[in-house]
Amino acid sequence: MVRNIADVPQLDGEAVDTQQLKMAQSLVDSMSTSLDKIELKDNYRQALKEMVEAKVEGREIVTVAEEVAPVVDIMTALKDSIEQAKADRKPMKKTTGKARAANEKGQEDQDQS
Repeated sequence: MVRNIADVPQLDGEAVDTQQLKMAQSLVDSMSTSLDKIELKDNYRQALKEMVEAKVEGREIVTVAEEVAPVVDIMTALKDSIEQAKADRKPMKKTTGKARAANEKGQEDQDQS
């Protein structure tokens, strides 16, 4: 569920873009599912148990630092993607009416045969 816009910090009373709100709601709806449909497994408990056992046995415990992923502004990325798609699209050719005239002439020739 999307929280009330008044509860979102750092907006300072800015107006909400209804298109962005609809897109966000659609994204949340498409990605949400019931917890019953997800297979959940507690890996933390098993990993902690293994670390404690290793420490008791005198083995060295090795940990890995988490990588900090860069934050991406999704609206900017979406706009860039749309602009790229527009740039890649070939412009439509103007019609001169020659093809239609040729089709009509061909149709007249068939009617006369």
